Amino acid sequence: MSIFLGIDVGTVSIKVAILGDRSTKDIFTSLPFSNKIFYNPEKLRDLTDHILIDSAAGLGDEAKCSINAADELIIIANPEMASVTDALKTIRIAQDFDKEVKGVIVTRVEGQKYEMPPRNIKEMLDYNDQELKVFLDNPKNVDLITKSLPLLNKTIVIEVIESKGCASQHKKGDKIYFDGAGNLLTKLSPKRICIYAISVLNSLVNPALELMYAGANPNEMRFNRLGCTDIGLECGGWGRIVMELSVVDRNKIN
Repeated sequence: MSIFLGIDVGTVSIKVAILGDRSTKDIFTSLPFSNKIFYNPEKLRDLTDHILIDSAAGLGDEAKCSINAADELIIIANPEMASVTDALKTIRIAQDFDKEVKGVIVTRVEGQKYEMPPRNIKEMLDYNDQELKVFLDNPKNVDLITKSLPLLNKTIVIEVIESKGCASQHKKGDKIYFDGAGNLLTKLSPKRICIYAISVLNSLVNPALELMYAGANPNEMRFNRLGCTDIGLECGGWGRIVMELSVVDRNKIN
């Protein structure tokens, strides 16, 4: 942090202060733009345009307070099951606080096959011991979990590109959003979504997810359009919409 801020952190370490050789006051460095310690982050809002909060790890009260105080979040994780689980839980907590998650930064990536603690999988999926054994015995499940974290940075967009006679009033340009795990993002999507439109989207979303898990670009999927189940006025129905899939970085969604 001192490198980015361009400040001299001095030579007194926390260890030296603990041993009693120097005062604990000597380990603090005053920044050029502030000489105060604030216990309430809200008091900082009028002092500067941007504030970076380095939150405590985990999901304790300190972390939740930081999430609640922030306007936007960037999740830091590493490619291990424990970290993936915490990242997913943090995103859910952020959504409960109505906070925007700008993305996930994955650190310590070495391309190795990390052994994932079974207790984390068991907790996340609510498995008993026998069910957990069945899950771990399937190598596809382990492979899928290790590749799931980058998908948190992606948003699946389903755009209506043609609409005629739609009783649910879906118009050209309407967009339905899913996160990188295939969950509908209700706050971004239209308030009304026709069941006959959303019921067919598995035929687009599932292949896109499979391509991402395989490391391929889902936007290169050749057949990325489909229509709702209404057959259209000319064939005895009411109307019809045509939808197209694309996958974008999460931080590009307004």
